[in-house]
Amino acid sequence: ITRSILTASHLREGQNGFEKIVRACEILTFRVYATMKFRVNKNAIKINRLARDVLRVGNDHQYIVDQICIWLEELAPIKKFLLRIADGEAKYNYDPRVTGWNHCYYFLYEYEIDCSPVGVKPFPWATQKMTKVNTQEHILPQGNGDGDWWEGHWPDEAEAESFKHRLGNLVLTSGNLILSRKPFDQKLSDTSTKYYYNHSKATNTEKLITNFTNGTDWLK
Repeated sequence: ITRSILTASHLREGQNGFEKIVRACEILTFRVYATMKFRVNKNAIKINRLARDVLRVGNDHQYIVDQICIWLEELAPIKKFLLRIADGEAKYNYDPRVTGWNHCYYFLYEYEIDCSPVGVKPFPWATQKMTKVNTQEHILPQGNGDGDWWEGHWPDEAEAESFKHRLGNLVLTSGNLILSRKPFDQKLSDTSTKYYYNHSKATNTEKLITNFTNGTDWLK
């Protein structure tokens, strides 16, 4: 979508300026096309015109970023963008029974990176489908409970189904198999196991789960 801007900027800008442009283009692509779901040729004329100006006029990175911000305000203002993100629809993309969102993993990854302290080795980006599947933790688990703890706390199966694939129930993890269908308080903290949300090796976004619970229950 923004290849022409990136190419022109790479020819004209130094590394610092080019990095700012790359990040702005990434945000534009995510908000306007991946989230608001505009067609990929939306705004193409303006994008190519800006790329031409970079080459011919030599507009610097700040000019480019400012223009991208104008497009963001026009096509994906922050309020509309957030309402789309938080619309309560299923976002998990690997359940064939629902229409998910194929940018869910990207969102969870960016959330994890944003919550990670500076200097900490980032969570590795998954390049294979099964790795993406296995590193997405459902706090309220998938599947029928068969009389387990979760079924007792979410007895309405239809309600559980409507909540389990929402963004608020998803987080990147390194311990999906260990967490599995444990009761919530054991997922949060179980020192008898090698992994739980408050464990030192848990993802940074898993460690934040404790901010959204009383420590015993995971509620809608």
